[in-house]
Amino acid sequence: MFQNVAFESHDKQQDIWFTNQRSWFLHFHSQAELIISFDGEFILCVDGKDYTIKKDECGIVFPYQPHEIKSVSCSSSVVFRFDISSKPLFETYFTEYLPLSNRIDREQCPDFIPSLAKSYRDHSFGKLGVLDGISQNAFAELIFSELLSRIPLKKVGEKRNFDTLNAIVSWCNKNYTSAAALDDAARDLFLSKSTISHTFSKNLKLTFTKYINSLRVGHACDLLKNTDLHISEVAFDSGFNSLWTFNRVFLKLTGMSPKTYRLQTLENT
Repeated sequence: MFQNVAFESHDKQQDIWFTNQRSWFLHFHSQAELIISFDGEFILCVDGKDYTIKKDECGIVFPYQPHEIKSVSCSSSVVFRFDISSKPLFETYFTEYLPLSNRIDREQCPDFIPSLAKSYRDHSFGKLGVLDGISQNAFAELIFSELLSRIPLKKVGEKRNFDTLNAIVSWCNKNYTSAAALDDAARDLFLSKSTISHTFSKNLKLTFTKYINSLRVGHACDLLKNTDLHISEVAFDSGFNSLWTFNRVFLKLTGMSPKTYRLQTLENT
């Protein structure tokens, strides 16, 4: 079954919440993220590589790394995100390095980090399992300064420009249902086509066209499942300029034709 690669936009500088959610779809965002397993284990997939995160271990995700939770056996975990633009102290780490491994084992993770997270959970800081802003900021400074000094990092070839990447991704999300092409993005963003292509492939391991097509096919899947629109209408409403192209791309990304997808979703409802 097709799985869209979704960009999540967040306005808050940091967020902490406690969850029992058993799986997360493939997505990426501009924030750094830390996930701590309180018990059991889960599989974190980052850039296509699987990591098994066990009790009191952490999964760390750098900004714009595509990731998902593929399976979970733990009953609870804590998720922490923060916007690196609000933490200049850590900017060099996140723009010039990537982790060698997105799993932080017990030897690398100090005992006080999961213990402190559990203490927050047990004392019900904030509302609905979300910490207040002051506690979030203090927790961010503490855990990331400690972890980034402990985990092995690899230097990227050139400094990652998150402002440029965010502008490109935002443009794609806004324009994919129109006749959005690389030439259009370059014109609107005042960037060269090579800059856009390089930025995509370096940071997201995707081409510009593959990301646009992923968005379009995801939109088409929603229309096929939730409306009675003719397949040709679905194609054009999703941004494809011909039915032939739509059928070809849809089959490539989902493994089935639009008609088969619609019939299958109807059978499963």
